Amino acid sequence: MKMEKMPKHPATHMKKIFAAFFLLLSPSFFLLLLLPSPARAAASLALTPAETDLQALPRDILHGSVTVKNTDTRPLALHAFVYNIDPTVGKVAFTDPSEANWTDSLANWIAIDRGLIMLNPGQSQTVDYEIDLGPVAKTGIYHAVIIFGDGLVRDDAEKTLPSMPQAAINLQVMDDAHEILEIAKFTPDRPVFLHGNPSFSVMIRNSGNRPETPTGEIRIIDSRGAEAASIPINGQNQTVSPGATAAFPASLGKSLPPGSFKAVLDLAYGPSQARIGDTVFFWYLPWYIAALLFGLLLIIGGLFALYVHARYMRWHYERLRHLGIGMNKREVSRRVLDLRKSGDNISNFQ
Repeated sequence: MKMEKMPKHPATHMKKIFAAFFLLLSPSFFLLLLLPSPARAAASLALTPAETDLQALPRDILHGSVTVKNTDTRPLALHAFVYNIDPTVGKVAFTDPSEANWTDSLANWIAIDRGLIMLNPGQSQTVDYEIDLGPVAKTGIYHAVIIFGDGLVRDDAEKTLPSMPQAAINLQVMDDAHEILEIAKFTPDRPVFLHGNPSFSVMIRNSGNRPETPTGEIRIIDSRGAEAASIPINGQNQTVSPGATAAFPASLGKSLPPGSFKAVLDLAYGPSQARIGDTVFFWYLPWYIAALLFGLLLIIGGLFALYVHARYMRWHYERLRHLGIGMNKREVSRRVLDLRKSGDNISNFQ
């Protein structure tokens, strides 16, 4: 006789449920949860262009783009990263803008959207970037790379960067310096010095766009062509700002022998040591020589005045004699003076 299977008591089902519950609470189950999941395979990605060469000047703003294509068989979640590349060191981490040296960090000059990019298999997207050099960019050649890491969270995406392709950017910052100094004024303080310590006024104007520090000298040449002395210019290394004019007064500080002299200004400035110059002339006459010359000029002037007066009176005397009027030279002089005082014409002379 076939026996029928008896149904299980409800209490038996409850025991199985409690057993499963205690299994979930067991330490071994938690250990299973803490075990790392299998590593994801490296994402397959293509970047175009792979390398970009650029040239710019300080203050320039450049625009570019990189196209990202998902060549993998699964969707990708991407984040953009930018790093400087030092040829002697390798990859250099991006510096926080608040701590960055904005004079020579291409990674900090590059502005790019660092938000999440979702790409399905075969899908591509163009990501634009901007390079703002700013006014303090130093001349030189800089290298940086743009890398897209795979991960929903940025920290996870950063861990995948070693296996991801890179888009290299090479930037040459050129020098836009215009170094132009001009001599606005170079004159002796007086054309004739009565002491042997000549002084000069020198004014230099900066017409370029870089601060300049001119240096040089004034060479004093005597009438024989020999150098009698020299005066250094800008021994304090004074700088002339762009668009400004600076004064560089110069004094010899010692006595020269009397005579005529030529002063030659010779200045150099800038990395290439460009040169500018000018020439002026002056005299040095001691006061006693100047007084003697002045006295001689007065004597010569007086003698010339007497000569002119004598010629004038002789002309009148000869004319009167021609008219048959007999007078000696003294009488002629007296009558001419009387006519001049009265305002009469010389033709009324009798």
